[in-house]
Amino acid sequence: MGEEKKATTPTTEFKQPVKITLMMNCGRLGAILSNISLVLCCIAMVSIASVFISAFAFVLKFLFIIITLGIVLLIPGYWESINSGPKFMEEISSFLSVAGPYLSIFATVTSILSIIFLAFDRTKPHPVRIVFSCIIAVISLFITIFAPVVS
Repeated sequence: MGEEKKATTPTTEFKQPVKITLMMNCGRLGAILSNISLVLCCIAMVSIASVFISAFAFVLKFLFIIITLGIVLLIPGYWESINSGPKFMEEISSFLSVAGPYLSIFATVTSILSIIFLAFDRTKPHPVRIVFSCIIAVISLFITIFAPVVS
């Protein structure tokens, strides 16, 4: 006769399909990898430029000494404090010349991965970031090939 209906509590839990979740996270991961590749590419470029920066600092130091020649003669220990800079720059330059090619390889890999992840993101197009990652990939690949030649 009378079938009683059980009261069910509605669930507030919303389950999103796995495919949509993966596509959304691919876009986020691609943007993160794009940013990482930009930072690594900049560090790799600095590693090549460190040789030129240390030479430029050396020239600026001697220009500064010529301008302040009276201070060099009046203050004891001034000349030693000025000459301690090139040793520090030499250590930084040698470290960056060793680490630069590895950083540029890692920048190339992360930019290629970011291009792949951004291309598979179907929720939002990323044409500017994909082009930017392509440029970073080309620059970092160029650094990877020619960095051992420069240093």
